[in-house]
Amino acid sequence: MLVSSRPQVHDPQALTEFLRQSDGFADPARLRGWVRIPPEHFEDWDRFTLEAESIYSGTPVRGGVQVSVRRNAADPPLELRYGQRIEFLAILHRPHSYGNPGSFDWVGFLARKGIAATASVRPGVPLLPAGADEGPVWQAWVWDVRMAARRRLQLLSRQVEPDSPGPGILQALLLGERTDLDPQTRMGFQRTGTYHALVISGLHIGVVAFVLVWFLRLLLLPAPMRAVLAALAVAAYAILVGGNVPVSRAAWMFVAYLATTLVYRQRQALNVLALAALGFLIYDPNLLADAGFQLSFLSVALIAGIAVPLLERTLEPYRHALIDIWNLDLDLHLSPDVAHRRVALRGWIEPLSAVTRVSRRFAGAAAVGFLRCLVWASELLVVSAVIQVGLALPMAVHFQRVSLGGLTANMLVVPFTFLAVTVGLLGLAAGWPWAVGVAQQAAAAMAAAVSWHERYLPVDLRVPPPPLWLGVLFGLSLVGLLFSFERRRFWKWGASAALAICLALLLLHPFAHRFTPGHLELSALDVGQGESLFLSLPDGKTMLLDGGGLPSYGDDVRATFDIGDAVVSPYLWSRSVKRLDVVAVSHPDADHMGGIPAILENFDVGEVWIGGGSSAEGYAALFPLLEQHRLPVMALEGGDLMQLGGVTFEALGPASAPQNASRNDRSLVLRARYGRHSFLLTGDIERRGEIRLLEESLLPGDTVLKVAHHGSRTSSQDRFLEHVRPVFALISAGFDSPFGHPHRDVLQRLERHHAVVLRTDVEGLITVASDGQRLYTSSYRRQRLR
Repeated sequence: MLVSSRPQVHDPQALTEFLRQSDGFADPARLRGWVRIPPEHFEDWDRFTLEAESIYSGTPVRGGVQVSVRRNAADPPLELRYGQRIEFLAILHRPHSYGNPGSFDWVGFLARKGIAATASVRPGVPLLPAGADEGPVWQAWVWDVRMAARRRLQLLSRQVEPDSPGPGILQALLLGERTDLDPQTRMGFQRTGTYHALVISGLHIGVVAFVLVWFLRLLLLPAPMRAVLAALAVAAYAILVGGNVPVSRAAWMFVAYLATTLVYRQRQALNVLALAALGFLIYDPNLLADAGFQLSFLSVALIAGIAVPLLERTLEPYRHALIDIWNLDLDLHLSPDVAHRRVALRGWIEPLSAVTRVSRRFAGAAAVGFLRCLVWASELLVVSAVIQVGLALPMAVHFQRVSLGGLTANMLVVPFTFLAVTVGLLGLAAGWPWAVGVAQQAAAAMAAAVSWHERYLPVDLRVPPPPLWLGVLFGLSLVGLLFSFERRRFWKWGASAALAICLALLLLHPFAHRFTPGHLELSALDVGQGESLFLSLPDGKTMLLDGGGLPSYGDDVRATFDIGDAVVSPYLWSRSVKRLDVVAVSHPDADHMGGIPAILENFDVGEVWIGGGSSAEGYAALFPLLEQHRLPVMALEGGDLMQLGGVTFEALGPASAPQNASRNDRSLVLRARYGRHSFLLTGDIERRGEIRLLEESLLPGDTVLKVAHHGSRTSSQDRFLEHVRPVFALISAGFDSPFGHPHRDVLQRLERHHAVVLRTDVEGLITVASDGQRLYTSSYRRQRLR
């Protein structure tokens, strides 16, 4: 039996409060509850959501827990049904967002999904039945249908072509299951701006709705009956694929559109859009700041308010002109503009018979077919361009990314998506392997188009978020363009020119990064159990020491989550940094060097500093990347001096480290001197490394100490601290660190030596700045509390 001193919470609704009162979860917790979301299967682990009912020795709680279960190599995937009540031992984790400007709000993301905690289960730990099932019966039925559909689709896919990328993509397209997508395919769709095709949202709901309305119209059913049947079918499909927020938004928008047909109102798309958006905001006002909400409604607004009016004035007359083009009587019943185009087109088409020496009927039909395809492709290009331009602002603000490749990639991906979804759902419902095979070929064609764009076109542009004034001007330009179609040409050209200028400024970002002239600024980023330090120098030059990373002890998300790209880069972009004059790596451990490849990819880098001597051998994996980017490398050893940005950098280590010294003790140790102050940056050196520095008399007093090895007990010994005498001690440690960092002994030693301790796991980003005479400190969480 487990004995726990955890706080007792008697309110069964208070899992969040229970977590807030607890000081850590090093011991396994006995969780009891029922399965709210059945498992998703990954390569060697499974993930499901538990609705918790009790914790530890029966303490009643209620709240969602996202559970990750590791599997041994021979273990089958975990099978749990919706509502199944289970009990098991797990390590509980409090959700934590990285405390840096520009970081993703992971806690808020989980909270919107009703998840208050995460938990990990070790391989071989049993998940035991714990009583009768729970949860609404209708949801259990929906999950049973969804699981049956998943198994049926997998069976049909194996009968066709199981080794192509098509089955994994098709499963994502039809059922929203993305667990079988390999990371490379997923990244390719993200980089080309086509990831929306893999996430069931408005595009898929639109395809299903279009096919349903078209089919019901063929049956000659009355309009009210068509509307009701189509709405019910779309709602059923939305529930079947999980009913996530984007799907629900699209389904409700379609239902609102059909409702206007029942009351015989003019179906203005912007009115329907405004009605749906208002309904969602009344239900949850916080959605206004949600990136998905903004992108969904802005996409539809761009199509309805800009793309459609633009097409009506340019390409739509040609499409209407090509309808039954040889019917001369029809000319009399069309607008003069369309009739004029029909006459002109016939004048171009009729001579083709004599030139090609084929029958007039065949040549005319081929020409008309070609022109229809050309008009359709041109319309798709216009819609894609309008969406890509209009979404550039929110994409830069929320994701620091503008995908230029989406302009042409969507022209190929969207038609194949239409084909795959339509034929795939038909094959899934009827059990036809041939139809699933056609859908898989369409999905494979999507992957091929994405791969080609990723390989041969500059598809992905990473940009810092724009200044506020530019964002406001960009939005005003879009609104001005939307309202310009009913006004004189001057307004249309003026709004277009303003939008083009704003877009150019957004992409080029010709703005200096934010720094304080005459100040040396050291910022310790919150990168979890890793380390990354950013230095803004007095003359505006920049330096990054280490890029963070996930420790290599087997984390579930290591293959898909890059600290350098997802945490460090957004912070730098939030300060408008596009160039790093120096990128330095203290030592090649994964939690320090893991994010460096993304940094080299995302930023213009001047040169790279690494430790010299025998420690340089550990950087072998980094050297090919440095050669690829043609970056100069400086291998520093003890005693080397560098001048950069008005600051003197002295390498204190590695120097005369024995060959058998640990990788940590061979860390690059730097001292940055500016005016009266010095900053000692110690990497991960441990006791032996500190003793070596003391023996070589390399450590006169330093004002700011970056505490070595994340506050491990093996570092920051009393003798070392007596010599350094730091005023401030910065500790880069992970929230609820599994290694127990920073160790309480280290904290006590720092307190005895009167150092002010600043911790990233407590305060998030920590900044210490010097003007050469005075020191200033700030932290991310302290600033947010003001």
